Amino acid sequence: MPVNHQALFDASPQPCLVLDRSLRIAGANRAYLASTRHALHELVGRNVWDVCTADAETLALAIASIERVVRTGRPDTLPLLRFDVARPAQEGGGFDTRHWSVQHIPVLNERGTVDAVLQYPVDVSERDARLRLVVENALDHAILATDPDGAITEWSGGAQRIFGWDASEAIGRPASIIFTPEDRQAGVDAKEFATAAVHGSAPDKRWHVCKDGRRVFMNGSLNVLPPGPSGEARGFLKIARDETDRHCAEEALRELNETLEQRVEERSEALRSAQDQLRQSQKMEAMGQLTGGIAHDFNNLLATITSSLELMNRRIASGRTGDLTRYLTMASTAAQSAAALIQRLLTFSRKQSLDLQAIEVNRLIADMEDM
Repeated sequence: MPVNHQALFDASPQPCLVLDRSLRIAGANRAYLASTRHALHELVGRNVWDVCTADAETLALAIASIERVVRTGRPDTLPLLRFDVARPAQEGGGFDTRHWSVQHIPVLNERGTVDAVLQYPVDVSERDARLRLVVENALDHAILATDPDGAITEWSGGAQRIFGWDASEAIGRPASIIFTPEDRQAGVDAKEFATAAVHGSAPDKRWHVCKDGRRVFMNGSLNVLPPGPSGEARGFLKIARDETDRHCAEEALRELNETLEQRVEERSEALRSAQDQLRQSQKMEAMGQLTGGIAHDFNNLLATITSSLELMNRRIASGRTGDLTRYLTMASTAAQSAAALIQRLLTFSRKQSLDLQAIEVNRLIADMEDM
């Protein structure tokens, strides 16, 4: 008994649209016509973008997905998208909002090339739509999904805000676009995916690069998505938070702590130097105040020397030379005292310690008796 494939196609409860390689609509089953409220003659032969009731960004994502299927011959799944389905006039007109997850499946010929593309829109539940709304509004987190080969299939609003690429630019490109050039060169992106594939998840705490070249420090993880109904791999999910400000603050604090001891020592040395300079300045001020007294003491010593010399001259002139040694001793002692006074003065001014010694005052006065 021959199989009526058209009857099977129409009887399927899953909405399905058939597109040729040029993205023209070739057919649709009854479930698709019912979900979109179209008649078949309104669709066949028209370009998909002429009948798609979605905004420009959603339409661009859908067309890019179909073109990937035609180019690669592999299925492609789009993230949750919003479509506005027109209500008939008898139902009041206007639009009903639908949230669909769209899958595009290639139809291959005997040569292995794509003849047509089947579009399967899955109308998700209200709960899933609310969950998607939460994800899209988590703007401080970058959330993206990839296929098993690492090509981006979903791109959240937070990912767009942080990295700069919008969904139409990011979807279909490798997830390595957010890794820094040096990390890509070192194979860090491939290692992260390999680790997640083996262990179920991999940490992602490193610098990443944005569309405009800026760098952001992200903290998150890459996780393996649950397998499909037939056990096939579905890809990966990356969730990461922008912690650039926090990381920079921690780095600045770490550098501050590392140099704290050195800076304390430098400040202590500067303080000691300032204190030494202050003490020396105070000494010099004291020297200025003592100048008068020192000059008086020095004049007294000079008077002793000159008096001794004068007495010696008188003794020599009168022929009395027997006691010249006494006056020579007095002059020599006064000269030594003057030298000692000068040395103590230099010691005081040069920050050297003073060598204090006891003297016999009575003997000192007796030595000056002849003066």
